[in-house]
Amino acid sequence: MRDLVLTVLKKWLHLEHETDVDVILATAVASLFPGERLWLFVIGPPGSAKSELVRGFRGPSVYTLDNMTDSTLVSGFHGKRDNSILPALNNKLLVVKEFTPLLTKSHDKREAIFSQLRAIYDGTYSTAYGSGAGRREYNVSFGMIAAVTPAIDQHRAIHSILGERFLSLRLQTNAQKSIDGTEKNHQQEQQMRAEIGAILEAFMSYYKETGVQHLPQRTPDMQKLKGLALTIGQLRTPVHRDYRGQLHFTPVAEVGTRLYKQLLLLSQALILIGAYDYSVIEGVARDCVLPDRLKVFDHLQAQESTIPDVATGCRLPRSTASLYLEDLWLLDLAQRRLDGNQYIYSLTQ
Repeated sequence: MRDLVLTVLKKWLHLEHETDVDVILATAVASLFPGERLWLFVIGPPGSAKSELVRGFRGPSVYTLDNMTDSTLVSGFHGKRDNSILPALNNKLLVVKEFTPLLTKSHDKREAIFSQLRAIYDGTYSTAYGSGAGRREYNVSFGMIAAVTPAIDQHRAIHSILGERFLSLRLQTNAQKSIDGTEKNHQQEQQMRAEIGAILEAFMSYYKETGVQHLPQRTPDMQKLKGLALTIGQLRTPVHRDYRGQLHFTPVAEVGTRLYKQLLLLSQALILIGAYDYSVIEGVARDCVLPDRLKVFDHLQAQESTIPDVATGCRLPRSTASLYLEDLWLLDLAQRRLDGNQYIYSLTQ
C-alpha cells in the first residue's frame, strides 16, 4: 500500500523526501491500534504541500478539522445534549488542516486549547458545566496530525506545554522544484484531491481491515532509541526567561521517557508499512528541537567554540548564539571554560 500511495502523491506533488510521507503514514496507521497514539506536527512554509499531504485523509477512521479554537473539542451543553466533538474522536485519527491560525489567538485562548490538548493526550479530560450539567469526564484516545508553518517555533509556550506530546516533522522543500511541480495540478486541484483522498482512504481501510490487532513488538535499534530519546529530551527542554532575557530558575531537563515511547511506536508503525529506517526516526527526533538550538548543538559536535565562532558558523546574531550556548550549558549538554575574557564551549560526554 505504501508504494501505491507514493505513486499517486508523486503524480501530483513534488516530494523532496519520500520519508516525509512515510512518517505521516506511520502516524496515521498508529491511530488504528489499541494503546497510545502518536500526535504529529507537520511543519512547512506556505506552499510546501503540507496541507495537501494531510487533508487527503478521510473515511470512517478519520475526523477532519479546518482549524481549532478553544471551544472546538469541548463545546458544552445545549439543553441536555452535549455538543462536544471529543467523544466522536475516540479511536480515530484527528487531522487539523491548518493549526497556524490558532497561534494568532490571544494568549488566554491559546493557553486554553493547549491545556486541553495536554490533558486529552494523557487519556482523560474533565470539566464542569453550569446550568445543572455538572461535571463531565471524557476518556478518549486518538491519533493527531496537524499542519503548521514554522511560526510555531516562535511560540515557546507551545514547546513547554505541548512539546512533549507532539513529535515534529519538518518538511524538506525545494522551492524551484515545488513551483515547477505546480504545472501538474494547475486547474486540476479537484481531481488531484479526489485521487489523493481515495488512495489515503484505501490505505487506512487496508490496515484497519487486515485483521492485524497489534503492531510489531520488537524493533531494531531499541538501545539506540533510548540514547536518542535521552539526548533529545534534554535538547528540547525549554529554558524560561523573562521579557528582559533574565533567568529566574535553573531548568530541569526532560527525562525522555515519553519521547522514547513515541519513537518506539513510530518505529513499530514504520515496520508495519514496510518503511523502517533508523535515520528516519533520528530525523523526526531532531525535528522536535528548535532549529537554531540544534544548529548550535551540531556546531559544537564538530569543535569547541567561542560565541563569535558559533555566531559565524551558524549564521546567527551573536546574542542568539550566546543564548543557545547558555541553554546547552544550563541543560548539562555543554561545558564551558574561561579563556581570557571569553568562554570556550564544548559538548559534555
